[in-house]
Amino acid sequence: MTAAATAAKSTQLLSDRIGVNLGMAIALAVVGGIVEGAALGTAQAIVLVRLFRRLNVRRWVWVTTVIAGVGWAGASLPSAMSSDSESSAPPIALIVLGALALGAVMGILLGSAQAWVLDPVVDRARRWIVASAAGWAPAMAVIFVGAGLPEADWSFAAVAAAGALTGAVAGCVLGACTWYFVPALGHAPNRNTPSVGRRLRRRVGHSG
Repeated sequence: MTAAATAAKSTQLLSDRIGVNLGMAIALAVVGGIVEGAALGTAQAIVLVRLFRRLNVRRWVWVTTVIAGVGWAGASLPSAMSSDSESSAPPIALIVLGALALGAVMGILLGSAQAWVLDPVVDRARRWIVASAAGWAPAMAVIFVGAGLPEADWSFAAVAAAGALTGAVAGCVLGACTWYFVPALGHAPNRNTPSVGRRLRRRVGHSG
């Protein structure tokens, strides 16, 4: 969240000094989102690989960086492109509802990709999709509310600090929600036991 917040502030500063077009704003938002996605994927992998030692850490970080990065960039772009006028800001209730919906959708997409990585190492990988959606919905609400706190006259350091705090709270919410579902994933299957994905591929191969 710190990277996304500083990217938004950088866009504002550049706009005030030299003017910034939509392309530059998108580029800064994407860079911030990629950093956030990589940080999230790395943090999750560090925890999960201790539980599931056969987890493909590189693949986990890669899919998380791509999907979460794009989602984070999309969430921070409106803030980066917004004007200084507060009259156009939607009600906080509408922001929270929109964030909950966006978080649920993003959680499903990211959870589906991460479940693909989990499939070889747990019995019920698809339950991670539910866990991801349940975690990302409130986490995204925290992110949206936190992103709306900084005022136009806030310093770069203040925006970064607010972003760090928001990211920490959102990360705790996401971690607590997803951690609740970890036992439901089941034990790691034995190496000689084919995963769900492998069993399906074998059936398709035999039927062909």
